[in-house]
Amino acid sequence: MSPIYLNDRNYTLFYLPFYPMKKLLITLIFALIALFLSPGVEFRFGGEEKWAEKSDFSLSQDWLEHVENVTGTIVQMPNPDYLKSYESSLENSPMIQLQTYEFTEKHLKSKLKKLAENGVKIQIMIENKKYQQFKNTYKELQNYFSGLQNIEVKSDEHLPTQYLHSKITLMQSGFWIQSSNLTHSTFAKNREHLFRSENPKVLKNLHTLFEKDRKGEQLLPSDLHPNLVVCNLNCRAVITELISWAKESIIMQTQYLNDPALFGLIAKKSETLNFKAIFSDTETNQSLPDYFWTHQVRLMKKPYVHTKMILIDKKILLLGSMNLSANSLDNNREIWILLIDSKLIAQFLSQFRADWEKIKPKNKI
Repeated sequence: MSPIYLNDRNYTLFYLPFYPMKKLLITLIFALIALFLSPGVEFRFGGEEKWAEKSDFSLSQDWLEHVENVTGTIVQMPNPDYLKSYESSLENSPMIQLQTYEFTEKHLKSKLKKLAENGVKIQIMIENKKYQQFKNTYKELQNYFSGLQNIEVKSDEHLPTQYLHSKITLMQSGFWIQSSNLTHSTFAKNREHLFRSENPKVLKNLHTLFEKDRKGEQLLPSDLHPNLVVCNLNCRAVITELISWAKESIIMQTQYLNDPALFGLIAKKSETLNFKAIFSDTETNQSLPDYFWTHQVRLMKKPYVHTKMILIDKKILLLGSMNLSANSLDNNREIWILLIDSKLIAQFLSQFRADWEKIKPKNKI
C-alpha cells in the first residue's frame, strides 16, 4: 500500500484497501477534527463549562513598532536548585500576586505561609476545574492557608473564560512570566522557561490585568502593554500576524500544535523558510515528524516539553503560558510576553540547539 500525500508531504495515517473509501474517510476525519477544534464551535459534555466570548481584536498596522526592548533574565528548567532563587525573589515585597493553573509545590506553599505570617499580603488566583482534574488544588490551597488573614485564594469561576491557564508572579518591584505551573515537575522534571524582569511599565500593566481578573472586570485592548499577549484578547491576532510576517525562520519549542488555522499557516510557511520545532514526545504529536520532515520537527521525551516558546526571524521571541490550540487562543486566560533583546534571543537559540542535537530523529514511515 502507498502512503497518503497531502500538500506533497508524506503523511501516513492508516491504510485502506480501496482508494475511494480511503479518500472519503480521510476527508471526513479531517473535517471532523477541524470542526471540533474550530474556535467558533462549542462542544459541551455534561456539567457546566465556561466559554469565553470571542474577541474581535484587530492589530493596528504599526503595532510592532510600539514593542519595547524589555530586558530581564530567562531561566530554563529543569533546575531543582532554582526553586530557592524563585522563592528568594518573593522576599522583601509587601505584596505578592500569583495567577496560575496549578500550585502544588510544597516548599513554595510553606514559603508563602511564612511570608503571610510576617505581614506580606498575598493574593492567589487559580483554576478551580482543571482538565481531567484528579484533585481540587483550589480547595487544598484554601484549607492549607485557612486562618491566615493576609492570604486570599480565589478561583476563576467568576471569569468568562474556559481555563485560567496563565502563569504569572507579581511582586512590588518585579515579575515572572512563565510557561510553568508552580509544581515539583516545573523545577525538577520539565523543560520550562521563566522570564524575570523589573520593567516598571510591564509590571504596572500586569498588576492592572491581575486586579481586573480578580474582580471579574472585562479586559480591554487599552489595558495591554505593547509587549503583552493576552488570551482571549489579542492572542490569535498577534501569533497569526507574526507567523505570517516571518521571512527567514520560525523556531519553536512547545508542548503541541493542534489549532487547525495555525497548523495550516505554519505548514505553508515551512515550505519557504527555515522551520525547526521541538514538541513533546507524546501520542498527540507522533504524526508531526511525518507531516513535516526530520530536519524540521523532532520530538523530545526527556525532559518533558511543557515550555511554550516561539522565535520569529531570530528577532522576536514569545514566552508564556499559551499552547498552540484553539482553546488557548480563543477561550482561556493566557499571558505571553514579546522579547526583542538580542542577548535573550541568543540564549534561547543556544538552549534550543542543545536540545535539538540531543534528540534522535524519528525515521520516516
